[in-house]
This record gives sequence, C-alpha cells and structure tokens, in this order.
Amino acid sequence: MEMEVISEKANPVLKRREIVVKIKVTGATPSRKDVVAGVASHFGVEEKMILVDQIITEFGLSDARARVKIYDDPQFIPKKRLEIVKARSKSAKEEKVEENAKA
Repeated sequence: MEMEVISEKANPVLKRREIVVKIKVTGATPSRKDVVAGVASHFGVEEKMILVDQIITEFGLSDARARVKIYDDPQFIPKKRLEIVKARSKSAKEEKVEENAKA
C-alpha cells in the first residue's frame, strides 16, 4: 500500500498524533485493517495504538484519504470510541457468525 502523509499534528494533551494520509487505491476502498497495517508499518508503531476515524474516497479518483489517530499511551484511547471502531471493523462474515451464534 502506497501512502503519503498529508498532515500530522501533535496533540500532547490527549497523548496522540492526528494524521491525514493519502493512499493510492487500486480497486476497492481499503479496509480499516489494511489502513491500520499500512500506518503501523509507515510510522513504526503497534497496530493496537492506532484508530482510523474515517476513510474517504472521491468519485473518479484512484486515491483515498484516511484520518488516523496514533496514541502514545493505551490508557488515553477512549473506551467508547474503541468499541465503535471495533464494531465498524468487523467484516460481514464475522457479523453473520455472531448472528448465528445468538440464534
């Protein structure tokens, strides 16, 4: 995955970096897991310290932009936000397995 950093802002109060990256897309929009893996390798941080806020693709372009937060301390990752991101990251296959388990 080819990635270019568009902006990077340090937020020392919340112990995180807020980053916007441009991703070269060949085909479908990259998944959150793909973006996390790419950001982790690009910045040399652990995947569990990264939250992807948003992935945006523009019609007709082969690029995507992602807003990402990299936390310095896992205690500063908001628990509610982490639950929302984990729910968004589930694939349709995982959701179907959970639904079948409940039934």
